[in-house]
Amino acid sequence: MKKSKILVSTALALCMGATAVTPAFAAENQKFTYTKIGDYNADGVASVSDITALQLQLGGNGTISGTALEHIDFDGDGAFNVNDITELQKMVAGTEYTCYQKTDSSYKNIPMRYYVYDYNGNSKGDIIEYETIDTPENYIMTVDEMRRNSVKGISLITSKEQFVDLFKAESPEFDDEFFKDNALFVMLTARDWYDYTGINAFALDGNKLIVYDYEVETFMEYGEKCCRNNIYRLNKADIENITEINFYTEYLAQ
Repeated sequence: MKKSKILVSTALALCMGATAVTPAFAAENQKFTYTKIGDYNADGVASVSDITALQLQLGGNGTISGTALEHIDFDGDGAFNVNDITELQKMVAGTEYTCYQKTDSSYKNIPMRYYVYDYNGNSKGDIIEYETIDTPENYIMTVDEMRRNSVKGISLITSKEQFVDLFKAESPEFDDEFFKDNALFVMLTARDWYDYTGINAFALDGNKLIVYDYEVETFMEYGEKCCRNNIYRLNKADIENITEINFYTEYLAQ
């Protein structure tokens, strides 16, 4: 099934005139590296041992260092205190919690409009370059993590701070240097009525970012129900003045 998905994606991209590229920031499995906020002992998961590490840190006997030290203010309220330990305990227990909330979240406020689109040569705007960074088969967050963190929807990310805010994680690939010239277009949702979605092309129409995407319905149940987990790199100069995002969607079936 995965092979057929890849073929569909490639064929549609070629129909739209997109240029195939090799992701510059992706490993062979298309996953990028990241440090999950809350994983203070760097064992790959936030657990009771991380709660202990944070408690020791607050008591002055901590061993947290490196990148993780930048995120000991777990709830992002500007202070490191017992509230951060409480919120981390909620995360480990799987209950509602606050993690590294940012005040600068303007990227979430760009209005979006949706259309069903006919691809018979009626494209709008000027096609721009993009690069696929991450795909549904190799997403960086599990569905449970997405639901617990309320990470759903579509975002245009133009800074490291926004990346950390959205993913509750930090990545050496997507640092301040990366965001000098690049931006990320992120589609993260968990749904079960379409098995696979992707983007054919991006275009500009004045201050509008035109997104030509497709949704493939396979009439099969995969359990994880994760279809819109795509990350794309755009040139920052192309999208700096964007104030609206328009989606033109083609619905397909296998």
